[in-house]
Amino acid sequence: MASNIRLLLVGGAIVVGGIYAGTRYFFGKPSLHLVAPEGSSLEVSVDGQLLAPTKTTENHFTFEVQKGAHLVDITDSVSGTNRKHQVSLSNGFTELVLPANDQQCFARFDVAKAMYEQKGSGMEQPPALKERYAGATPFELPSSTWLTIKELPERLKKGNPANLLLPVDCSALAGSPEQISAAVGF
Repeated sequence: MASNIRLLLVGGAIVVGGIYAGTRYFFGKPSLHLVAPEGSSLEVSVDGQLLAPTKTTENHFTFEVQKGAHLVDITDSVSGTNRKHQVSLSNGFTELVLPANDQQCFARFDVAKAMYEQKGSGMEQPPALKERYAGATPFELPSSTWLTIKELPERLKKGNPANLLLPVDCSALAGSPEQISAAVGF
């Protein structure tokens, strides 16, 4: 009897999860992520329509948009720079990171050990550099990746991934992992 109930609960959870995933895939809204450079004031428009962020954490802005092909226009009123991206958003799970200007590239760091597994307070050693994103072109936000320290989960189960994606000047991206870590403030 108990195993039948367990089987029913597990089966129900799988069905609910499948319904959620299917609903989000077909009916959910894709997201665009933008990290504002220090000292900038950005305006974002999609297909000529000015957008307000659906979520803001520090200098990370998230915008929900409809599926399909779009022209995204990012204007910095402080520097006078303008960056356009042509994007294609195929489903509700799509999350793209858009560089704000031609000099904004990104570096992804594995922060699980440095921030969650080390003894003591703070980071005793810098996180490991996992990936570099050059070319100032849009790319998909990897899973288990956050764009500010404030967004990281308070706790993390041992063995679970936690990555931090930080902007870095494209000229610094060719440096050693230690130089890139220093460039982002680790």
